[in-house]
Amino acid sequence: MRLTILHNPAAGRRQGARKFSQAIEVLRRAGVEPRIHESQSPEHLVDLARKAVEGRPDAVVSAGGDGTHHYVINGLVGSDVPLGILSLGSGNDFARGLGIPVEPDAAAGALLRGLPRSIDLARIGPTVYGCIAGVGFDSVVTRFANERVRWVHGAPAYAWAILRCLKFYRPHLLEVRSNGRNYSGEVIFVTVGNTVSYGGGVKMAPRARLDDGMLDVCIVPAMGKGNA
Repeated sequence: MRLTILHNPAAGRRQGARKFSQAIEVLRRAGVEPRIHESQSPEHLVDLARKAVEGRPDAVVSAGGDGTHHYVINGLVGSDVPLGILSLGSGNDFARGLGIPVEPDAAAGALLRGLPRSIDLARIGPTVYGCIAGVGFDSVVTRFANERVRWVHGAPAYAWAILRCLKFYRPHLLEVRSNGRNYSGEVIFVTVGNTVSYGGGVKMAPRARLDDGMLDVCIVPAMGKGNA
């Protein structure tokens, strides 16, 4: 088996580094010596993925968190090379949505079994995504959690960010059109989801599936505002 692994060394910090080492050890014990490339930035991940495709590996493996997987997916779009997942981040909602274990030993075992499946992707302009896209309060919280909250990770980081952002956030006027159903009004946020959860397990679309050909829209209106 020929694997090319694109590793985000910043994902999960020390715990992420430990998980990565464990997964690589499992692969090597199975006789697989992967080619490993470390990323320097999100844009670098896209470039690495595009170059990896040229080598025709059996799979390009994204080793990092949900953000890492997002950029690797965008580098693989248009190719027929499968994507593999090693979850090293704090959220890991994409892996959970796929049913891929987040434990490094089990995730490496899933790679070795090599059972591909097809999933849906959504597009916003030139960018595709596999999890959930949002506008409004949730995107403000996500940025705050990623850039300002350093002492906790995953769901606790987002909970803290929510409390902080509630102090200054104001609703926005938006119009949403979906399959003939329209909504307009002031909203707290809107998400368009391909997976059940994001932000480290926050369930926004409990009926979402990655392979059902649909996106699940969640609208949270400002109190007393809006019309459907």
